[in-house]
Amino acid sequence: TNSQHMSIFYATICQWTKNSFSTNKGGLSFGTYSVDNQNQISYNHCTKEGFVKQIYKYDQVFLFVHGFASSFESAGRKYAQFVKHARQALNESTSIAFVFFSWNSLNQARFFSYKNDENSAFEARKEFTEVIRLIHENEKFYKKVHIMAHSLGSRLLWRTFKTEYLGPFLKKIGNIFFMSGDVRLNEVLEHFEKRVPGNGFSDPGQVYSYFCQEDVALQFSYFSCLGYVRIGAASTVLNKLDPFDQMIVNIRVPLSIANGEDKKNRHTFFHAEVVAKDVMSAVLGKSLEERGLTKIETGRYFSLPGHD
Repeated sequence: TNSQHMSIFYATICQWTKNSFSTNKGGLSFGTYSVDNQNQISYNHCTKEGFVKQIYKYDQVFLFVHGFASSFESAGRKYAQFVKHARQALNESTSIAFVFFSWNSLNQARFFSYKNDENSAFEARKEFTEVIRLIHENEKFYKKVHIMAHSLGSRLLWRTFKTEYLGPFLKKIGNIFFMSGDVRLNEVLEHFEKRVPGNGFSDPGQVYSYFCQEDVALQFSYFSCLGYVRIGAASTVLNKLDPFDQMIVNIRVPLSIANGEDKKNRHTFFHAEVVAKDVMSAVLGKSLEERGLTKIETGRYFSLPGHD
């Protein structure tokens, strides 16, 4: 595999410093990046026009937006792991451009940093919308754009759907993947049917919510935001999302997968091999049965292979 094939497109509002992206907000910039075997990142900056031109060479786009307390580098490395596993699951005839959208998180896993990151994510809606529009502005590009959002990035995605005018671009949104979705349940109840499959979407994809049974990070979010319930909080999902059986497929990530190498992850599991390959199976249109998912509880709740 050559380095060009392993490159990941990026669009970011993080300010470029001497040789890396900082946590300060700058203008929207574009390019590609890659991560070598020593976990070092190399960058290839380009213009907006160059970004668009390269994107159009692919049949589909897979866009990822990171969550709370994440720098460009930390989230970019994890996404590179995801992409490595994802590409292994694709067949040769599938052409997907993997794109990383990074916003200016403080990169501090502290209680009082959460509100700052929440505000920063909210303020990134305009630029995030511009990226989606850029991908779609060529009328000859009819393929789908799949979006994966982790943690607080899920709220950026959701608020973009709620507050920004996307118009005809919504018709090209494919599958949506919430990873440890930090989206308030009341927002889903109020806006889901308006924005996701059905209204404005042609041949809509499915919405998936991946969660872990003991997600400590979402408990942190729960207390810092005055008790709003998150769709990525497993116990709540299983008990209160029955009305959305036809809208969301809830997929439990067993602790043997979610814990990761540090044995305490339980929140940032999107880069795990099993998760990445299941996501790509969904992109390829495989059924839940073909993906080897085990049905749990009632409704559309399933579990990836593994153990707690």
